[in-house]
Amino acid sequence: MREELAGMFDFFSAASSRVLAAAKSVVLELHGDGDGTVESVAEAETFGEAAVLYRPAAPDSTGALEALCFRRGDEVVVVATKERRWQVTLEEGEVVVRGFGANAARVHLKADGTAIVEATMVKLGGAAAADFAALASVVDSDLAAIRTAYNLHTHGGVTVGAGVTAVPLVPLAAASPTACSKVKIQ
Repeated sequence: MREELAGMFDFFSAASSRVLAAAKSVVLELHGDGDGTVESVAEAETFGEAAVLYRPAAPDSTGALEALCFRRGDEVVVVATKERRWQVTLEEGEVVVRGFGANAARVHLKADGTAIVEATMVKLGGAAAADFAALASVVDSDLAAIRTAYNLHTHGGVTVGAGVTAVPLVPLAAASPTACSKVKIQ
């Protein structure tokens, strides 16, 4: 029984990937030597979590995506993968979803309920998002400076002689806080 099972599974490295046009599924070109003989598989479809889609980065001098494959006759099916090149440190109860690459975006879901998004650009609402979010501390500081300038300003030379008007009778009230309560940006 053990020998039968051993012949059903093999480890490979992904040499390249492409997307099948009709099915929109990712297939890998694999190279492996699980039993001591070098073997290549031109097209092995990947299976995994239904809501997680990926296409691996090309192999480089630091490694390649590794694949655990199930053999069904002449067919090789990728059932699990591991990418060792860009690992991150996790605390107990945490999850990281990341792209492939040294500077790829990643979402870090912490056990305390915090979600940290690290990326060179974050677009909320869709790919067409074009308006940059403001930093609440900067907006609040600028509004406070405008309020102070307005409330203390006077106008010189508006009466006969060297008269100066008083500060406004109704001072400008402080602006409401501009920060949202759940999204922080840097």
